[in-house]
Amino acid sequence: MASPNNSNYCGGKAEGLKLLKEHKLPVPDFMVISNNEVHNVLETPEEMAKLYMKIKERFGCTKLAIRSSADKEDGQSKSYAGFFSTVLNVPIRKDKIYQAMKEVYESANRSVSNPIKMNIVIQIMVKPRISGVCFSDSFDERGQKICLISFVKGLANKLVDGRTTATNVFYKIKNNKIKICKRCLIKMSLEGFYAYRDNKRSQ
Repeated sequence: MASPNNSNYCGGKAEGLKLLKEHKLPVPDFMVISNNEVHNVLETPEEMAKLYMKIKERFGCTKLAIRSSADKEDGQSKSYAGFFSTVLNVPIRKDKIYQAMKEVYESANRSVSNPIKMNIVIQIMVKPRISGVCFSDSFDERGQKICLISFVKGLANKLVDGRTTATNVFYKIKNNKIKICKRCLIKMSLEGFYAYRDNKRSQ
C-alpha cells in the first residue's frame, strides 16, 4: 500500500478500499482517478471521452458513486468524514459523470488551511441495509481508547451530513486489539434485519 509520502498515494479512502480488496473482503468494484488525471479529464474533452468509455466497459449500465479521496482524508490524524463531496446514484452518462466529478473535485476548495489534492473513487452504487462510519481511534467519556462504529439504516450520506442520528456501537481496545462484544454484534445484526424487513414491507 502507498503511504501519504508516496507519489502514488491517492488518499485514505482509496487506499482503504484497496486494502479491503487485498484481504478478499466483498468490496463493490471501483476505480481510482488520481488528482492529475482528474484535472486532465475535467479540462480536456478527449480525456473525458476516454474515461467514459473505460467506465462504461468496466461497470456496464449500473449507477455509480463518485467519491472523494483527498490526500488528507481518512488519515491517521483526521478523518474529514462528510467534509468533502460524494455524489450518489450517478447514471452512466458522460455529462452526469462529468458534473459529479467536477463537484467532488471542487469540494477540495472547502479547506482553507492547507492545499488539498483531490483524487476520486468511482465505484458501483449499492443499496445497503445498514451503513456507517468506523472510527478506529476514538475515546469514550472516561478517556479510554475505543473503536466507534456509527451506523444508520440505508445509505450513510444522511449520517455524515448530519441529517439523522446514528446508532453507536463501541468496541474496547486492549493491547491494540479490538475486543468484540457479542451484545454489540447482535445489536447491529438486529438493526440490519429491521432495515431489511421494513424495506421489504415498503415494496
